[in-house]
Amino acid sequence: PSHDSSGDCGYMKVKVFQSDLDTGSCNFLGNWTDRNGSSRIGVFEYCSAFQAGSFKEDYYYNLYVKVIGPTTYTTRLGTDRSVLEFSVLTDK
Repeated sequence: PSHDSSGDCGYMKVKVFQSDLDTGSCNFLGNWTDRNGSSRIGVFEYCSAFQAGSFKEDYYYNLYVKVIGPTTYTTRLGTDRSVLEFSVLTDK
């Protein structure tokens, strides 16, 4: 999948870099690679398929996700960043 369009589904390798009180119990921030080979940040919602706290920082996961669409989050430095939001459906 291209991971660009809302509703797209597919497997992707994700490295979790933030999963804490700031992201909430059902979300994490992770790095993924787009079809051009560029590393990108995404917001991943997972409580529809996994229990809260299931994903740990600094780990890699192969996840089957659905693109929800663009969203904005506030970084630890207080700046807003626009990224894609994904819903995690299952793992590999």
